[in-house]
Amino acid sequence: MNTHTFIKMSLILTIFFGPRSFSQELNPKQLFLRCYSQLTGYSYPAFAGLAKLLESGDTAQAIQYCMNILNSANFDDSGTPLDTNGKKISDLFTLNGEYLGVIKVFQKLHLSFFRFQNIESVNVPAIALSSDVYDSETQAYYFTKALFQNLPLDYVVTTSDNLRANRRGSKGDSSYGNDPVLGPISNPKKANISFGTKIKFAPKGDLVGISEIDKASSMELGAAGNKNRDITAHRGGGILGSNPYLFSVQSRKPPISPDRGLLRHRNFAKSVLNDFLCRDLPVVNEGDVTTIQNSKLTFETSKACYKCHVSMDPLADTMGNISYEMVRETGCKDNDGKPCVGLQFVTQFNQNNKGALFYRDSSNVLYHSPVTGLDDLGSKLSQQFDFYLCTAKRYYSYFMGVDIKLGPGLIVNKAADPNLSQLEKTHVNNLISLATYLKEGDKDATGKKIPGNLRGLVERIFNLPEYRKSDFGTQ
Repeated sequence: MNTHTFIKMSLILTIFFGPRSFSQELNPKQLFLRCYSQLTGYSYPAFAGLAKLLESGDTAQAIQYCMNILNSANFDDSGTPLDTNGKKISDLFTLNGEYLGVIKVFQKLHLSFFRFQNIESVNVPAIALSSDVYDSETQAYYFTKALFQNLPLDYVVTTSDNLRANRRGSKGDSSYGNDPVLGPISNPKKANISFGTKIKFAPKGDLVGISEIDKASSMELGAAGNKNRDITAHRGGGILGSNPYLFSVQSRKPPISPDRGLLRHRNFAKSVLNDFLCRDLPVVNEGDVTTIQNSKLTFETSKACYKCHVSMDPLADTMGNISYEMVRETGCKDNDGKPCVGLQFVTQFNQNNKGALFYRDSSNVLYHSPVTGLDDLGSKLSQQFDFYLCTAKRYYSYFMGVDIKLGPGLIVNKAADPNLSQLEKTHVNNLISLATYLKEGDKDATGKKIPGNLRGLVERIFNLPEYRKSDFGTQ
């Protein structure tokens, strides 16, 4: 089977209601039990409450109950949870398990989108303090905020918002909450930190909402020459320019100054392709590549090497004005008595950040566009259908258990591909339709355009005929 259009069928969750050897239509009660467990991470009592009511209900009612569960999880711009009437819930300990469960399920799903899901996974030594200050889940907060505040998907790669979690700690325990006295990873004591009173550890506890870091609460460590040491400064392009994301995708010991030759932010480039387009190198065909025979860089003279570098290196160059600086925390010691080491990002304005986005997309079109910096990269990504296709694919995989591999020509080749069964083509068509909704939106009864959003995506998945099948339409 063509590797670009291969569909891997793997059931993530199938609820069995007695033995059967073939696909069956779920009744309303069974449908509700399925979506409830997927949304909250909990099992709903099969013979209680809403499940009991649905014994005489219909499919539309079951889906509405599910959407009510999803819609009950809301928070405002300050990250404060809201009740079903839109009023703030000031006492976070009154939040029910459904609210916390829904937020947790989707934050975990969104975090799974990324190659690197925590700061400690990168190959950088002695970053103990940084892993306590930077929240390694930050990149997922952008998707989570977009979902629960009904924002269009392009928000995650175009906003300049600098996001921070609102977390519920334990009553009377100051090591949890939004300003814990102990770092969440290596547990340094805040009292030992000498960077200043503005330093904050990453929040720790149950996620209840997401807020924006304003300038007044930014963490400035003081000037060093002409370098900006505001470690909460945003670099543009939504997730792309958030410090924790830039931190997580680095691959060398700082300081780093890209030279547009051997030394480039290639880990960043590979992460962008995976995290936002669901693609791995190479992302062009061999015939799309012309080597540079007089280059002093050996990988540019070999087609086997250059078919990856031709896309990876220009994409890495869009981050060419970003470098890393290691700063030792004066007087700070961890619980073992060893000096703490901090790391923050510094924008090098005197370096070139001109690059390109170059790949063959799902319509088999070779896309090549100049890009300058992270803001421009986010803007270019937001224009790509494959960006919406990638997000739809991940939601589809979670709710349907069907993982569709994206690649060049998936859309234009699917109808003629003899290796795809009609059942597989149905899932590809579903995915394309969902991605189109995310990008183009919909229209209301009056013909007014309504932007697509992630809540709408979930509702459309629930309404798919295949979702209502006992085997998710895989047989």
